[in-house]
Formats: sequence, structure tokens, C-alpha cells
Amino acid sequence: MALMMEELIRAAQLGGKRMMEEVSWRDLLNMSYEAGGVYPTIVGYILGGITIFFFTRCSSWISRLVPAALCSMLFLHTLHNLERKSLEWLLMVAAGTGVCCTYMQLSSLDLVREHFAFKKVVTKPNTCKKND
Repeated sequence: MALMMEELIRAAQLGGKRMMEEVSWRDLLNMSYEAGGVYPTIVGYILGGITIFFFTRCSSWISRLVPAALCSMLFLHTLHNLERKSLEWLLMVAAGTGVCCTYMQLSSLDLVREHFAFKKVVTKPNTCKKND
């Protein structure tokens, strides 16, 4: 049984290595584009997520607006290069989803941090009183 597992692991390693040698990044994007819109979905979600992340987390306006402007330019470039109307809608919906989901995740993270900071503040005075 151990020999079969080693053979399986070796075959998976060789298969992965061969796949990486044979398939380029451009081919992967073309295949996903032909598969029905995976590429616009991923690009839209990533651009929306990056934009809202920098816009909500950075303190200076320059560091907020530069990534937002770059992501917006890349979004418009990708939108202009899409051939089918359905993929344009898919890109726009995915970008909106990326913005909303990233904002909700960052808001949840802030709430969790506040909760644990509050618990630390509450538990510290109680431990001091017991030791006095």
C-alpha cells in the first residue's frame, strides 16, 4: 500500500510539473475565457476588492486614490476589450460583488478586533482587584 501511495505522489508531482511546463499563463486565461466567463468574474472581483481595501484602510488620500484610479483604469480597459455583452455584465456584477464582500469582511474584522479589545479591557481590572 505504501508503494502505491509513493507512486501516486510521484505521478502527481510529474503531472503538475509537466502541466506547468506545457501551459502558460496566457493559455490559462484563454481557456478560462472560453469556459464561459471565469476570467471576467475573477478580474472584476479582484479589482473591486483591491479598490475598497485601499480606500478603507489607508490614511492618506493619495494612497487611497492611486490604487482606486489604477483599478478603475484596468476595469475600463478590460470592459472595453470584452467581446460579448454578457461578459461585460458579468464583469460589472463581479466588481460590485468584490466591493461589497470586501467591505463587509473588513467591517467584520473591525468588529472582531473591537470585541477582543473590549474583553481585554474588561478582564484586566477584574484580575487586578482579585490580587489586591
